[in-house]
Amino acid sequence: MNIFHPRSYAPSIHHVDYEALRRRGIRALIFDLDNTLCLWRAGPPDARVRKLLKELITQGFRVAVLSNGRLSLRPEVLAFFEEIGVPVIWPARKPLPRGFKRALWVLKVRPEETAIIGDQLFTDVLGGNLAGLYTVLVTPLDPGRESPFTKLNRILERVLAGRKDPPAERSSPPQETPHAKVLADPGEWVELEHTDLPLQLRILTTDNVKFPS
Repeated sequence: MNIFHPRSYAPSIHHVDYEALRRRGIRALIFDLDNTLCLWRAGPPDARVRKLLKELITQGFRVAVLSNGRLSLRPEVLAFFEEIGVPVIWPARKPLPRGFKRALWVLKVRPEETAIIGDQLFTDVLGGNLAGLYTVLVTPLDPGRESPFTKLNRILERVLAGRKDPPAERSSPPQETPHAKVLADPGEWVELEHTDLPLQLRILTTDNVKFPS
């Protein structure tokens, strides 16, 4: 399995087939926050999201939120989830494994029983796959409203997929990136070539990572 590939796509959290996840043995759902449940650095999710989360809990799913955000600056967001009984783990530092392990411990489930639903390949999908979770990629709520770091991630996502359209909106299968090089040793700067977009990426993990070739 390619660690950058989600197991499934959906236009939004409202289009995820939760019953199909249940049939796969999924008992717990971990949601990303910004641009998945609500806008980046905005207030709490809207009433429609509240209704969905409460319905999922009523159906027997265990639900948590895993965020890289500084939520101490957004107490109204934390209050929203506390009111409906959804634990929030932050700062998660996705894709590092610690936040995912913490969420599994809080929900008291195993990785194979859990799905992560989020809008980013380099945080939600990569981290979820490395942690052994079922990964669902959704379209960001507002691609124009993101942090500079996330915008860089979006460029890298397109390089990996060899396309320029958002993943959940594409009508054809993903194509491999024809000019991507294998990344070298941890800590080394390497050039990641794409048709018209040379980039550099530093490897911070302890294991080598290979892109499609």
